[in-house]
Amino acid sequence: MLKTPLDNLTSQLQPGKNILLSPFSSQEHLSLIINHQCNPIFYDTTLQGCVDLNSFKKIDLTNISHLIYKDFFGNTDDLEETKTFCDNHNIIFVDHSVFEKVKSPDAFESYCEHFTATRDFTFRKSSYHASIFPIFLEPQFFCTKEAIVIALEEAGIDLLFTQLLYKSSLYLEHFKACSLFGASECHKSFIGLPLDIDKTEADRISKVVLEVFDKHSLRRCTF
Repeated sequence: MLKTPLDNLTSQLQPGKNILLSPFSSQEHLSLIINHQCNPIFYDTTLQGCVDLNSFKKIDLTNISHLIYKDFFGNTDDLEETKTFCDNHNIIFVDHSVFEKVKSPDAFESYCEHFTATRDFTFRKSSYHASIFPIFLEPQFFCTKEAIVIALEEAGIDLLFTQLLYKSSLYLEHFKACSLFGASECHKSFIGLPLDIDKTEADRISKVVLEVFDKHSLRRCTF
């Protein structure tokens, strides 16, 4: 298996080839593919942003030359299985994951301690991302996510969100619109809390987050 850094990918792309990538990849990846007259093919993800290996069954692999792998904010649970898939199908695996360790373990531990009992959202108890602590809202809070975000930002919390690359203007200029269920649900549920902070600030943010979710619990979606 050939493992190629993204910087060296340019010389390997052949016009007309299809490139597998995550819907949460960067504009840099998409621009590179389009500029070399290749076609981006998005695989679906799990509800927490990992590669959904089952989604490959719906993709014609005959013209796939590369798969650009990108972890979802430090979650690499899918890495080895994705490498094996590429090996088995003669696809070049391009690793663009980020293995930065948490710079503030005290903040990470504070979030985990405060959020352990909540049923309003889920989170990973292990992480390798240096600055983002991902939380995933339960579906009943999708309807009130915008209000939750506004309340958190008004409390002075610097949040991070995802973008779906197949909804970007750059993609839609060249290709037909598409949709992926898992990625769409992940996008709806994800909020990134700051992690490059001290424990005192993490304690404050944790308290605010729980209070905001509690306030909006009566306005949650009904199905």
